[in-house]
Amino acid sequence: MRTKKRPIIIVPFGSRTRMTKELGVSMETVRKALKYITDSEEAVRIRREALTNYGGTEVEINVKA
Repeated sequence: MRTKKRPIIIVPFGSRTRMTKELGVSMETVRKALKYITDSEEAVRIRREALTNYGGTEVEINVKA
């Protein structure tokens, strides 16, 4: 089985909840944006906010392909 690398953004505990309230989006929207499942303008905005204002860090994980 092969693996490939995929980026995700990790944020500190409680940051996802704060993001949902302050950005006016659902928890599922934030989760999918931080895991790069969605790639809309809103998802890009959420990722940028996570990295600049919520202490987020982008890392790569191995996933089965």
